[in-house]
Amino acid sequence: MLSGAPTTTSVSANSPISLGNTLTLSAQVAAVDTKNGIPGGKVDFFDETTSTDLGAAALDGAGNATFDTVPTSSGDHQIDAFYSGDGTFDQSDTTGNSAIVSVTIDTSTSLSASNGSPNAGDTITLFASISSNNGTPTAGSVD
Repeated sequence: MLSGAPTTTSVSANSPISLGNTLTLSAQVAAVDTKNGIPGGKVDFFDETTSTDLGAAALDGAGNATFDTVPTSSGDHQIDAFYSGDGTFDQSDTTGNSAIVSVTIDTSTSLSASNGSPNAGDTITLFASISSNNGTPTAGSVD
């Protein structure tokens, strides 16, 4: 049963980012009725895609919290923030208003030919090499 003042929670993130880089999550908790003041306490960040509790951060005097983490997998991640309340203010979360974070893998492509000095009409074979500092790409195509 809720007994405090109602709140709203929103979440945002620096997206897209490359795998291995720092993801900064930001949450804002606000009182529905501003005459009640500014909520205090902490916000917990959760990756719904991987079912991972990322960690918590304290709200500042304006009701904002930031948290840095480094994603361990690529793809789209659904991030939610959960405010636990503080005795004066009720809990709230971002369920339904999640931040979607796109984590990409940086790659580089090099191209070489079987014959470095072909003449008109010569047959050559092109070789493409794809690399990444986050592992070896194993699927996809080169156009």
